[in-house]
Amino acid sequence: GSELSCTGTGRTGTVLNFVGGGECGELFRGFAWKNSPLGVPDAWPVELQTLVNVMLGSLQPMLIVWGPSQICLYNDGYAVMCGNRHPAAFGYPFKDLWFDIWDAVDPIITAAYAGQGTSMDDIEFVMHRKGYPEETHFSFSYTPVRDQGGVVLGMFCACSEITNEIILRREQQSMQEKLLQIFEMSPVGIATLSGPDHIFEFANEEYYSMIGIGRDIIGRSVADAVSEVVKQGFIDLLDAVYR
Repeated sequence: GSELSCTGTGRTGTVLNFVGGGECGELFRGFAWKNSPLGVPDAWPVELQTLVNVMLGSLQPMLIVWGPSQICLYNDGYAVMCGNRHPAAFGYPFKDLWFDIWDAVDPIITAAYAGQGTSMDDIEFVMHRKGYPEETHFSFSYTPVRDQGGVVLGMFCACSEITNEIILRREQQSMQEKLLQIFEMSPVGIATLSGPDHIFEFANEEYYSMIGIGRDIIGRSVADAVSEVVKQGFIDLLDAVYR
């Protein structure tokens, strides 16, 4: 039989078959790698081969940026975040994918290639990935990938888009602020309580006038802050409402 010998820095000695991965898995298997700065997958460093297989098997959005040309590789989860720039961005420089936000991305990827990881719970961009400007938010971590000698070969990123969560949280906060403004102006006493212990979160002036101006109640339970109501059965009523 014939033998297959690997060139470059690959250390597998066998033909590399990427398994699964949906649409991006098909891109990996059908891409013209011989024309890429990365070369054919059989000759890839074992670090890159391993990361790609991990990435294709994950449901979480993941990204690999590899080599001096910073070639961009990703899975189906990350492809969704690319908008209409997928699949054209696959296998090409990372800067080509995020050219519109490169001023913000460049320092982070440069740090990763210098061996410094970055993790953020929320980073905001204005992207044009769908042909129009849109506010986007992401949580992510950029991790440098080194060879056995400690040389940085590329970067691995696990991330999630949290745009909807951030916008929903902002809308809820805005609604809460509007309600509190209404409560402030109300001619009747109003207080808001949180949790099963009925912790005071807010009270308007009229409420303070009912229980005694100057009482320290915010952040304290009703039973602690207004203890005289306990024997009156008021806590039992609050428990019933909370349930």
